[in-house]
Amino acid sequence: AIAEGEEGEMGDSKTSGRSTVRVWQVLLEEAVRGVVEKKGGTAESYDLIASRQLVGVMVFVFSAKSVTGRIKDVAVEACKTGLGGMAGNKGGVAVRCSIGTASLCFVCAHLAAHTKHVAQRNSDYSQIMSGITFSGGHPPLYPRRARDLIQAPKPWLAPDVLGHDHVFFLGDLNYRLDGMDAPGLLSIIERGALQELYQYDQLMREHKAGRVLWGFEEGKLEFQPTYKFKPGTDNYSDGGKGRAPAWCDRVLWRGKGIELVKYKSSLSVRASDHKPAIALFKLVLRTGPDPSSIDKAYTVACQRVDAALDAPWSQRGGGEARSSSVQEVRSGSVQRNQAPATPTPEPETKPTIELDSGGAAAPAPVEGWVTFGDACVTSPDAAASAAAATAAANLIDFDAGAGAAAGGRSGPAAAKDDALDLNALLAAPSPTP
Repeated sequence: AIAEGEEGEMGDSKTSGRSTVRVWQVLLEEAVRGVVEKKGGTAESYDLIASRQLVGVMVFVFSAKSVTGRIKDVAVEACKTGLGGMAGNKGGVAVRCSIGTASLCFVCAHLAAHTKHVAQRNSDYSQIMSGITFSGGHPPLYPRRARDLIQAPKPWLAPDVLGHDHVFFLGDLNYRLDGMDAPGLLSIIERGALQELYQYDQLMREHKAGRVLWGFEEGKLEFQPTYKFKPGTDNYSDGGKGRAPAWCDRVLWRGKGIELVKYKSSLSVRASDHKPAIALFKLVLRTGPDPSSIDKAYTVACQRVDAALDAPWSQRGGGEARSSSVQEVRSGSVQRNQAPATPTPEPETKPTIELDSGGAAAPAPVEGWVTFGDACVTSPDAAASAAAATAAANLIDFDAGAGAAAGGRSGPAAAKDDALDLNALLAAPSPTP
């Protein structure tokens, strides 16, 4: 990921942007090939999955060829934060993708400059995280029928950055070292006592206070500050403006199964007044079952919920089914547990299934009624549809911790013990409408 400094901004024209992206793409591809050739051709080659550019901010995602075929749901987005969101000289770009049911998101950002603008940097971060929204995402909060969910975006495709399983946030974040003048900071750097600088680091301070990048982690800073250097050299420079050294360039992450292997900088890169920060991770992906099986199970579950709710009362003990809203039941205009005209023996158990596709708390169910969104259906044989409804609920509130249905976002399903058995769901006979 590339975030050019204040003195290296590129033009905002589309032509300039496209040509700059192409130049960087060629350089990066050559660098990757160089690594492969250096290892005698034994290293695996890589494919460019996606890239996104916003003025001087760019992100490129490459994949080993052995993994490329498993990568799906690729999308790119950007968010401007310069001049109150009008200019792209500051902002963030992102690439998201999925492998199986595990989702990943990479965000490169260039936040507000200058030591005194800490609050503005925090605000830029918040604006980027709220402003980047990918296509796809959660189904409607209150679908009228289960079948409406079949063509809706699948719930394990999060539309927001933080909804992904593994998130990497990096770039020229521009947090500075303050509380000591430049000569004092340089003296500490020359002595190699880098830990003495931690107390002056704005990002560490803001992060610890919970004002920015909440829930993210960062490796220990054991490399010297990456800014500000005289281009073409390894010498710090105040630029004639008294600018102090700082760890402007950072890499942070969020999610389970992420192990930081290496976090360093490279002094050999001298083309900029920044030195790049480099992070190497090992990532364990809980990919779960094949996505096509999940999609099929999701569809089958939705169809079975509708089939159970649409079945005539005569097929479930006699009479006609009646639909009412939860509001009608609560207001008393419809009698709770209303029986049909012809008395029918009550079942021994009358479970209530509540489906909430949005992950938010839905209206409390009324005992003895099967609810779906804001619809409420009377049926003495609610148990007949309980398995399908529970399966649909698990898929609608899809969660990585639920048995075979691994991967996806956190939510109410995380607390459910009745994890979905995909094979059982697909093998079971469908109810007759």
